[in-house]
Amino acid sequence: IRISRFNQHGVSTVLAIIILTGVLGLGLIASSLVLRESNSIRGIEQSEVAYYAAEAAAERRLYEYNKQLPGRATATAFTDTCTSLTNTLEVLNEAAWKETGLTLNMAPNNWVIDLNTNNFFELSMDLEGAPTNPPDTITVLRIGGGPVETLLLTIDKLTGDEDQDVIASAGNSVTIPASGNFDWANNYYRIKISELVGGATYHLTTNPGADDIVMNMVLDTCGQFRGANYERRLQTTHDKWEIY
Repeated sequence: IRISRFNQHGVSTVLAIIILTGVLGLGLIASSLVLRESNSIRGIEQSEVAYYAAEAAAERRLYEYNKQLPGRATATAFTDTCTSLTNTLEVLNEAAWKETGLTLNMAPNNWVIDLNTNNFFELSMDLEGAPTNPPDTITVLRIGGGPVETLLLTIDKLTGDEDQDVIASAGNSVTIPASGNFDWANNYYRIKISELVGGATYHLTTNPGADDIVMNMVLDTCGQFRGANYERRLQTTHDKWEIY
């Protein structure tokens, strides 16, 4: 069979068009993938800005609560949403952050604490106005008998001056403070229990009628970048006690 030169040119043209179309299609697909990946990376970066904004809100709020700064004296259950910019702390370079909720978890009466030899338990009581009916005294009881040694650190809210008071007993219990009642209006406190004998279980009990002791606070914050386009939420648990 003889193929004319005209037919050969026609076949070549069709093949060239098919190849060019395929190359163009692959180029468009590759460009779309690159563009999509670029947008995804940009979205992740801007979402991270929102996350760190929420983290900044948590750090700042915890500092304000623990340092008793004005307006941060009591726990508040916020009902506004992250997209509502009420209670906004700061706006910087299109980033906004704020607190959206706070929960205080209370230790049950009696609070049971297990300590090994040379362990120390420390409790910070620095949330003014929480609980609403704070204890007048706290009794530390060493189960099974044996000496009890505690340290009460008193911090003046106005001046920041600190005073240490060692309260110890050869018996199995002590009452804090030894001088009388806590002065919550002017001070906040830190209690330390030292276990130096051989390991023991302790009970912490508030006076009758008082609220339980705050053991931790759960803070909800949110961060935004460029309005509501990128939004991240964060929940931070801050313990008021530690064993070391």
